[in-house]
Amino acid sequence: MSDKPRWVENSIMRLALGATEATLGTSGLNAVLHIALLDRYLDHLPPNDNKLAIPGTDFAALWSGIMRMYGEHAARGVFRRWGANFGRGGVDSRPTAKLLKPMLNFLPLPRRAHTILEAFVREADNARGEPLHRLQEQADVFVITFDDCLYCHGLRVAEPICLTVTATIEAVLTWGTGHDYAVSETTCMACGGEVCTFVIDKYPLDPTK
Repeated sequence: MSDKPRWVENSIMRLALGATEATLGTSGLNAVLHIALLDRYLDHLPPNDNKLAIPGTDFAALWSGIMRMYGEHAARGVFRRWGANFGRGGVDSRPTAKLLKPMLNFLPLPRRAHTILEAFVREADNARGEPLHRLQEQADVFVITFDDCLYCHGLRVAEPICLTVTATIEAVLTWGTGHDYAVSETTCMACGGEVCTFVIDKYPLDPTK
């Protein structure tokens, strides 16, 4: 993350805290907040609005807190579970998801997946108040790029660590298409990459489902 101050929507931090509690339980959430020096969020959830009032460093501190609490190996599994909870919580609570869902049934499957990923990128930009995320379509894959990733900010690892984002993308695609997709992170800022890059197979793992 650059030296420029970064901000996150209140509603996204609220959703992130809810996903942390769903993944780790209330005691686990409280422990992570204490380790991450985020005790001010104990019993004080941000309001559920789109005001850009959460410092990006607070959002990023959740992941470093989980890493310190569990260690890298175990944290990878936690991040995946967290991302699935975050994705499901997002589509249940974001008004744009509720508006989008009825329209998806009228689209062919590849177009449906593309539309969901477009909405994902748009919501990610809205959550940060800046166009920091990009979607590209290639012959057999979609590629999403995070130019400034708060999910791995401050982490230093040998292999890509943004399993939170990978699992979130998987969850929203399953929600919107009824199919499971392969998603992988190919470059990660925590490994020295300039951006975080996520590659999504254009066709589902279970096309006959």
